[in-house]
Amino acid sequence: MSRPRLRFPLAVAAAVGVALCIAGPASAHIHTDPEEVQAGTENSVGFVIEHGCEGSPTTQVELRLPEGVTAISAEDQGGFSASVDGQVVKFTGGSLPDGTEQAFTVTFTAPGEAGTIDIPLIQTCEEGSTDWIEPEVDGQPEPEHPAPQLAVAANPDATTTTSTTTAESTTTAAEAASTAVDATTTTAAPVAPVVAPEEEDDAGSTGLIIGGIVVVALLIAGGVLYARSRKGADAGPADGTTPPEGGPVDE
Repeated sequence: MSRPRLRFPLAVAAAVGVALCIAGPASAHIHTDPEEVQAGTENSVGFVIEHGCEGSPTTQVELRLPEGVTAISAEDQGGFSASVDGQVVKFTGGSLPDGTEQAFTVTFTAPGEAGTIDIPLIQTCEEGSTDWIEPEVDGQPEPEHPAPQLAVAANPDATTTTSTTTAESTTTAAEAASTAVDATTTTAAPVAPVVAPEEEDDAGSTGLIIGGIVVVALLIAGGVLYARSRKGADAGPADGTTPPEGGPVDE
């Protein structure tokens, strides 16, 4: 009776061991710390390396952040030197023993939209490398080397701020338009009719014509008077006699 009792615990232990062996490779992945951030906010996210490449120490970690992630920076840590080139961040020059856990931290501003983003990462070791670049698809088994994922949650504060800013801008624009209308109404005043240049020219021409007629009339009148005076001088005495030369004639 003692042997059957021993066989059951041994069978359970063997089953657990097999399960652990099967689950081990499936659970091997790179995870982020924290696993979720808010949209549009600045965060420092660690990419946690838990093991090397089949026992070989890790010597380099390279990851690519997707478009929409901005203000990327990283600092030297754990004996590794950090560098940033666009969306790519590298940690080089160190050595992380197999089985030793270390987070490689990157600071950045999360995308403005909520969702889940994949962050491909390549782990280089003294011997070999592992490309953690395979995307996870809902409804399908987890890939052997899944890319690290980061959840981006909606940011109510950012939405409220945007809405408020838009409303304030609309109100300001309406007030500016109203002020412009009031200013136009206030400064507008009746304008006296202006005589067209052509009418002024016509009036000037008429004056010149009238002045010319008056001058001509005066000249004609003067000529007539002058002619009459000359005619009277040439006619002599009224009785028709001509006075003698040298003096009056005795009757």
